Amino acid sequence: MTVLKHMGSTNWYFRFSINGFVFFGSTHTANKTQAHKFELKMRTKAVNEQHFGLKKQITIESALTQFHDAQPDSASKANNNTYVRKLLGKKHSSNTRHGKDIGIFGFDGDRELHSLSTSDVQQLISSRQKEGNSSATIKLELTQLKQSIEYWSRLNHATPSIDFRELKKSNKLKISKGKMRYLTKDEEVALLAELSPSQGKNELEKSQKQDTIDLVTLLLDTGARYTEIAGLKWADVDLDTKTISLYRPKVRNQSILHLTNRAEQVLNRRYDASGGIHVFTNKNGDERNYSPRSFKSAVRRAKLENVTIHTLRKTFCSRLVQAGVPLLDVSRLAGHANITTTVNHYAFLAPNTGAMAARDVLNALNGVK
Repeated sequence: MTVLKHMGSTNWYFRFSINGFVFFGSTHTANKTQAHKFELKMRTKAVNEQHFGLKKQITIESALTQFHDAQPDSASKANNNTYVRKLLGKKHSSNTRHGKDIGIFGFDGDRELHSLSTSDVQQLISSRQKEGNSSATIKLELTQLKQSIEYWSRLNHATPSIDFRELKKSNKLKISKGKMRYLTKDEEVALLAELSPSQGKNELEKSQKQDTIDLVTLLLDTGARYTEIAGLKWADVDLDTKTISLYRPKVRNQSILHLTNRAEQVLNRRYDASGGIHVFTNKNGDERNYSPRSFKSAVRRAKLENVTIHTLRKTFCSRLVQAGVPLLDVSRLAGHANITTTVNHYAFLAPNTGAMAARDVLNALNGVK
């Protein structure tokens, strides 16, 4: 490594050559140790630029944050920001005083994105597993990293070549379907009771509970995804015909849903008190963010296990199928991309007339009346 003093300057300068090209410039520091670090950084950058065909370079932190900022605003954007922070070794903890960040495994944000290797990502996966993260959570974090790398590659930046599919396979990051979880009527009653505004200790808490119970009611009675209701605009609500026109960005289709009596009551009340564009808003009056804290608290108080916001959508679909509504109709109401999704998840809940007929035939053959 070569650093030298330039006449008339207190700062150190670097000088080196690669493949016949001479690189020279100021390190912008009078500290020799820091100057050597700067020279090494510039030498590494020069080598990489030649190796990657003079492609632009970007640090991991800039790559992740700028990719995230470039995405359209949605209720899921705050969720994705959580994965960006985790990739950089930061995790917000509600258990710490004032909700401060806690340190977890993450990548050095100052590293160049293209310097990431398969072993780095393997270390990330292993660390997350030790931290107790589920396969689903780890896969979402890897998706954020993979999409960021693909984004900067399209913008002609130097990016690493990492086989994410093979990493998921070798680490057995498969999501087990498990048992279908939906709310019984008694569980729904218990959940809504915990969300009742009357349980609020002050006006602010009562208002927050009212907001959450309204959201939960619409999710239960429309089967919509959280982001679809959180982003619902009054322009898409027709209280005269008691319908809402619901566009589903995830699958890019649209549904006309008829309101139940209680869903209509919720929207009528909110309409009378609203002066904004969206049915549900944040404290600034903009589209509601992903904020499940009050819902999770109510679930815990109601002593319900394995219940998430998405359970409300599953409850809607399950109830319709159990009541004999054709799977094709349920698929359209839920806004599934195709009926295969509906069949794979809910067909087993449909009234099984074939099984009942088989039982009757066997009973007859066995002489049972």
